[in-house]
Amino acid sequence: MNFGSTAFVLTGLILLISGCGQITNGYDSDSLSCGSGHEKQSEFFIATGADGQRLAAADIGLSSLDGQYAQLPIVSRNGCIKKPQAGRYLIKSKEKDWAVIVDADTVAPRHSVQLLDFTGQSLAIQCSESERWAVGGSFSIQSLVKSSFEHALEDAFPVSFELKKDDSTIKIFKNLGLKEAGLLRPFNDIMAEGSYEIVVTTKNLLKEGRDTVKNCKFMLDRTAPDVSFSVNSGLNFSSISIQNTEAFAVVNPSENIEFVSKDPDIKEVRYCLKELYDNFTTNDTEKLIGWRSDTQAKSCDSLSVNSTLLGSPLPFENRSGIWSLRYQAVDTLGNISAPKSTLFIFLAKDKLELIKNLAISDVPLFVLQNKSSQAAASALQAETLRVNLRTQYERDLIKDYTRAGLVTAYDQSGIAIRVDNSDRRVTSVAITKDGRLALAGSWQDKIIQIWDIETRSLLTSIETQDFVSAMAVSPDGRTIYAGLVNGNIETIDKDSKESTVIKSHEREISQLQLSSDGKKLVSGSSDTKIKVWETRNLNLLVTLEEHTKKIAGLALTRDGSRLFSASDDGHMLVWDLNVGKKIGTIESGLTSVNALALGNNEKILAVGSENKIEVMKTDEAFSKFFSIDTKLNGTIN
Repeated sequence: MNFGSTAFVLTGLILLISGCGQITNGYDSDSLSCGSGHEKQSEFFIATGADGQRLAAADIGLSSLDGQYAQLPIVSRNGCIKKPQAGRYLIKSKEKDWAVIVDADTVAPRHSVQLLDFTGQSLAIQCSESERWAVGGSFSIQSLVKSSFEHALEDAFPVSFELKKDDSTIKIFKNLGLKEAGLLRPFNDIMAEGSYEIVVTTKNLLKEGRDTVKNCKFMLDRTAPDVSFSVNSGLNFSSISIQNTEAFAVVNPSENIEFVSKDPDIKEVRYCLKELYDNFTTNDTEKLIGWRSDTQAKSCDSLSVNSTLLGSPLPFENRSGIWSLRYQAVDTLGNISAPKSTLFIFLAKDKLELIKNLAISDVPLFVLQNKSSQAAASALQAETLRVNLRTQYERDLIKDYTRAGLVTAYDQSGIAIRVDNSDRRVTSVAITKDGRLALAGSWQDKIIQIWDIETRSLLTSIETQDFVSAMAVSPDGRTIYAGLVNGNIETIDKDSKESTVIKSHEREISQLQLSSDGKKLVSGSSDTKIKVWETRNLNLLVTLEEHTKKIAGLALTRDGSRLFSASDDGHMLVWDLNVGKKIGTIESGLTSVNALALGNNEKILAVGSENKIEVMKTDEAFSKFFSIDTKLNGTIN
């Protein structure tokens, strides 16, 4: 054998073996999965950073979250990670603040996992190391933890607790996940009242060497001082979700906020207030982190602390916006309760009603009277008032009405009539094709109201499985399609009120569109998916999965062949529903989209965004027709 040829062959074998390091010979280390040439045998995946770029092997750090699995996955020289057989693992970047937790049961081979950016995020234990807080037996650890981390990373912070009395250890809880730790109640019914300490140790697997220890002091008191947040001396008030955060109490600006208690020994309540701002998207990392931290905070920290008596209305210079109220009760013996917090919003109901009236009462009236300039002025006034509302929640709540007003004023063909004179907050509407009936759904109750437009009288109400977030009605007016907050679609016979519910999405249905012949129903959801249904038996025809954020708008042509879609991050797509494929992308330059509307002649598409309305031609280039800058009193460009 020729020695030179042998050396060449050996060199090739060495390169082949070393290319993927410890990975089985024959895998292509330059491919995405180190095994694209042998897909059935491939057991490897790659990690990408928060920027979407592949991580190099030297930048990958691995640690096990389950003590019983000491064997860590193999990482090749080319950055390929062998799929583990069992357990949960933390993958992190050694150079940047990126990490992700993977489960061996769910991670897929020949795929990639993207690390999350946790820059600026923090976790803190809220307790006092000097002042003893009086707590009862129902006290839970959850009230101590304040985290601005995404839930997907919270298990990277195992927490241990040591309950002590008089320097003697009573209980030890080791390495609990944050969710498990939050449910922990350290004091039981048989423990004696008195002074206790809880030593909290928080390990930070994301940042090695940054573990924290706090010695929290408590006074176990079966009759610990306690007060409650109250609106007009009552404890019954509605609550809403804002920016994916639950339980914001809804307060009318005319109502009083007070503290109430059944404890006769309450001396005073110490409190502080912080205004919260919800005008951000999930891509605005800095504001999102601040929001998470502020909505979980219970201590006043550097905020100004005030005191008040039970039943005394709290003073507010400006009764608007979203607030975090943090407070502690003090009894006549000097005992101080553990801090509590309540999130609430001053919902500007009167101003919302005014905007709605301008958009869907005044505008159609001027259109009917052929007063186009007055119709446009009312529509722009409504939109200007909307964008000047203090919170993004309120602006989003009323945007469908102002959108209808603007499109009606411009197109001068669609007529909307206000029929609901009650205090019920309507969040979805539909009108029958003959224009006789208006249907109103709400997030306040699980009811669809049916109104007679001519007489403005309520004809009937229909109960639904869950709160209604979107709605459509068949061309004959007999079938109602209700998109629900739980992700289901409920079809309801208007006359018999019989209904059928199907599981359609994983999260709230944000949009429903029905073709003019009633044969196709299109649903959009917060789960980022669009689904097209055949309405006869509600069979799924196709799922469209190009968007990555909540579906914020759908517009369907009359023949049901073409669909325009938008997600709230500004991405807009065009679909051919006959083949179920994307046929185009609309480049508008917008960073967010709140709504879409297609003109009656299908030649223009109105796009609602923050502080701007773009009206575009539906030609091949989707050229801009004109835009309205709502920040400049409705200036048209």
